[in-house]
Amino acid sequence: MRLDEYCIRGLELREKGGVLGDNYADFYITICRIVGMSVIIGITVDTKDNTWDSGKYQSGLGYSNYVAEAGGIPILLPQRVELVKEYVDLCDGMIFTGGDDLDMAKFGHEQHPKSNLLCQKRQEFETALYNEIHKDSEYPVLAICLGMQLMALMHGGKINQCLPETLESHAKHMNDLKHPVELVVNDSVLNDVTGLTTSYHRQAIEDPGDLRIVARDEDGTVEAIDDPSKPFYLGVQWHPERSARDACGLGTIALVVEAARRYKASRAGSQAQPR
Repeated sequence: MRLDEYCIRGLELREKGGVLGDNYADFYITICRIVGMSVIIGITVDTKDNTWDSGKYQSGLGYSNYVAEAGGIPILLPQRVELVKEYVDLCDGMIFTGGDDLDMAKFGHEQHPKSNLLCQKRQEFETALYNEIHKDSEYPVLAICLGMQLMALMHGGKINQCLPETLESHAKHMNDLKHPVELVVNDSVLNDVTGLTTSYHRQAIEDPGDLRIVARDEDGTVEAIDDPSKPFYLGVQWHPERSARDACGLGTIALVVEAARRYKASRAGSQAQPR
């Protein structure tokens, strides 16, 4: 059984109120920490009201809660461009989180008039963070909703900026409605999408650039992308941090924690090699 499966099994039992479930989940996390395999997962944050002037960051609790429940140590990352190298060195994996709309002019695309732009400092920071991560092809990345859209744009992709104007079933992707998704490849790190995803987006990937589409909704909407040449470089359109404790929720977050654990072990091994 994989480590993320141990965690999900224990949490399922815990939800049923059994002492065994509590012990199972606690045992998983404790063992990981005893053997020195706790991993730090960086999590990008939003700016309140999409403006730096608000003086506040904000982050959904689900991101850090699920990372912790999967055995990782969540770290929220202030939007400081000058610190991206330090963040990447500190963390064993990264989660790019959801948010509002990107400034398409930065990628040579015309902006839709109904866009609700996120804070420019956030976009600048996360673009710089991606660029730093791209220096290490082994570095684990999970990109969620807006994070996946930025991932695609960073790889030459294109975004449908207003689903309500082009997709009859657009409403199913809003307001945290739940729906299934379907894998369209059989060799992705995202190997299980059983359960229901929780969606809140009115934009979607139209073209993933040089990345690969790995899952779609039944209406054709791109739901997941990856880079099959990398060990773990995955984007999902839904919100696993607001989904259930199954493959589409906690299981998706647990995948990046497990990938970070492998990355950390590999990095430690390479540093231990004699020069």
